[in-house]
Amino acid sequence: MSYTKTDYLSEGRKQYADKRADFYKKHADSGLIENVAKAISKRKSPDISELKRYLLAGNERTMAIISDFSKTFGALESPKPGEYHIAEKECVDARATSSTIFDTLERPMIHERTAASVVRKGSVFFVLDPVVGVGFVKTHYGCGGEGVAHDCHSNKMLGKLGDDVRAIVESVPPAIALIKDKVRRSQWNARIQSMSASALLDSRNLGNEVHPVMLTWENWPIVDILWCSDKKVAENAAVTQMRENLKLLWGIAKDQGRSPEKQYSHTIVYYDPFRLGRFNLPRTIFDLLPNEMFCVTEDFRSSKDPSHTLSSSAVGSLRYAGFLDGGHVAGVGGKEGNRHVMILDTDPEVISDIKLKLLRSSSDVASLTNNGQTITEAKYLPESGKVEFIG
Repeated sequence: MSYTKTDYLSEGRKQYADKRADFYKKHADSGLIENVAKAISKRKSPDISELKRYLLAGNERTMAIISDFSKTFGALESPKPGEYHIAEKECVDARATSSTIFDTLERPMIHERTAASVVRKGSVFFVLDPVVGVGFVKTHYGCGGEGVAHDCHSNKMLGKLGDDVRAIVESVPPAIALIKDKVRRSQWNARIQSMSASALLDSRNLGNEVHPVMLTWENWPIVDILWCSDKKVAENAAVTQMRENLKLLWGIAKDQGRSPEKQYSHTIVYYDPFRLGRFNLPRTIFDLLPNEMFCVTEDFRSSKDPSHTLSSSAVGSLRYAGFLDGGHVAGVGGKEGNRHVMILDTDPEVISDIKLKLLRSSSDVASLTNNGQTITEAKYLPESGKVEFIG
């Protein structure tokens, strides 16, 4: 009997935790993984030079998996618009992750992240395969973006809102934001955002389904994904795999002393998933667990156009994590935050341009990064999955 792709992926998922542990044992002598892991479990800020070596070690593991798959079944091409099987709109929160490398090996997927999982213009869903493509809006328990919307719509947060916050708040309808219960509020936000995505698809005569789901750790150490459809539609089969991934990843994280009860991140990554090819999720690229990386998506595709500007909601998410009022996410923010921002792209010129625009976007970004000294420029090679730090 031949060894099929299905067999390969099934075995890879079963052996994920053990093979991951075996891979990192080879770094035991240097203390690199142990030092950074301890800092993460204690919600501290790892030294950036050590952190960068840690990230490259994770990238080495991802590259090895991609290489092994390619040798067995042939190299995977980067999908074109209209070829993605799954598109996901997720929150920027570092805890919200339910994918592994094996999902992306199985079928082409793309993820876009905006605070509170708000759909806004919905571009991530426009690239779905017209026949098999399906979209998901994934909210999560205890969402900070939804919490800000709640405070604003209930007049707990007074005063003028900045454009970066306003873009998020206005995308969560008052009827949803005013719900006091965090679980129900997040469930209904997933529903209303998926309806917005469906309306945008319909406006382009695209009929792909978009389903609402919610990641929850309300009863930690139990984690789960809730199917939030209110249309009596049976749970989509892809959600079963998401749920298994969530439990797997948080199981490993729990064994390392981590908890989702408070958000933590050692790195804010700023990137455009449409430019990264098949493997467009930074946590996958660096083989990271939940509560490590705060992922912010931005549109880099027209960055060389003189009129190009950064998204107010993307800059707002980045500033919220590491800079606004000193930063709200432990590790990158707070009094001892490392303010580590990584700009990840395939083109060094684009990376340099985005860095300059980020520094000009806000005085707190410029001052707290020491005029860019804590911003890492990272070149990505889609063919191999390799990351090279510039400078």
